[in-house]
Amino acid sequence: MLYIDDMDLIQEATNKDGVEHVRVMSKAQIKQIFLDGHEVTHVYYADSLKGVLIKHKLTVDGRMLAVDGKPINEILFGKVKIVYG
Repeated sequence: MLYIDDMDLIQEATNKDGVEHVRVMSKAQIKQIFLDGHEVTHVYYADSLKGVLIKHKLTVDGRMLAVDGKPINEILFGKVKIVYG
């Protein structure tokens, strides 16, 4: 299992434009997040500079996937676009 240090991600989102974390209040409301032109939901970290996002993995019927009560996450790479609204 891969451990993600959430504190480092929060610090990145606090100090850089184009980087967002669900626990850091953005100056503007995030409307949508796209990866390679496709809208992605359930994202809690997005970095448009490095082209990476972390999202909760979903079951086929759209529910969050968890093991032992802890959510499973996906790390996806590509062209990340954050749309503010």
